Amino acid sequence: MKILHITPHCGGGIGTVICDWMEKVDPKEHIVICLDSANEKVCWKLIAAGVELVENCRSCWKPFISPADIVLIHFWDHPMLTELISNPLPPCRLAFWVHKNYNMPSNILLYPDLCIGTSLIQNMLDGCIKSTGNMQRFLELKPIDHGKFNVGYAGTIHPKKIHPMIFDACRQISEKIPVKFTFYGEVYDKYDLSKFDFDLLGKVDDIAPYLATMDVFGYPLRLDHYGTSEIVLGEAMAAGLPVVCMDNPAERLIVQEGVTGFLCKTEQEYVENIEHLYHKSNLRKWMGNNAREAAREMYNIDNMVDSWNQIFEQMMEEPKKEHSL
Repeated sequence: MKILHITPHCGGGIGTVICDWMEKVDPKEHIVICLDSANEKVCWKLIAAGVELVENCRSCWKPFISPADIVLIHFWDHPMLTELISNPLPPCRLAFWVHKNYNMPSNILLYPDLCIGTSLIQNMLDGCIKSTGNMQRFLELKPIDHGKFNVGYAGTIHPKKIHPMIFDACRQISEKIPVKFTFYGEVYDKYDLSKFDFDLLGKVDDIAPYLATMDVFGYPLRLDHYGTSEIVLGEAMAAGLPVVCMDNPAERLIVQEGVTGFLCKTEQEYVENIEHLYHKSNLRKWMGNNAREAAREMYNIDNMVDSWNQIFEQMMEEPKKEHSL
């Protein structure tokens, strides 16, 4: 069986999922093409795994379709994908794996043979397969002594994703307890962080060693953020960190209130729960242990790979067909 993966780009979350997936399968059965480019780390990992990777395929993807038994498009609202599906595809067995939570037009939903989500919140026509990387090294992380109580965040630091109250909440927390905030991720705006102990450290190649220096994972996102599986949330939980986040639909499916973390409805609840975990070290440890075990089950890459293998076998029972909008 030959599986063709098509993605607009390959870096960050989607790169982690694809790279770790390819380590679990026969590399000769998969080819990955990027309409744009893959980052250097992804290129190295895919090549090391023996997977064929082709970049910058915006105008040369069509010859790859017909030789494939199944085409899997890692889908979200990206202009290069919009351009791709605006053209009739050669006959193929086609699945979309939708990596963002947003309102998809019905003609897009019905375009592939199967439209599968990465979270139940998307309510996709053909169900959900949770996306994940290999969590094993996070599950094995040991805390590193780091002195001051550290609340960490990892992910995009953009007004379209993080909750607008986040930095005001950090200021309020710092007025109540001795705390350090450490944020990792690409920054898309300017922030005045001079009034409290705050490090904005940018994007890192591997978040694992930094998670080991955190006491709590503070992850307050906007109600209308586009995330689904929130792999970085799974990584933090696998590392044994209690989570404090907002009571949003995606997070509600991941964090168990009062058991693996806190789901906050307001800025004040966020502040109070961080402060509470500072004073309750035993609660932090108990929640962190619960979070690790929950992540072990939820973010299981073997389950993800097995689910896709079952889907591929089912798809092979049907003939190839044309697809067009």
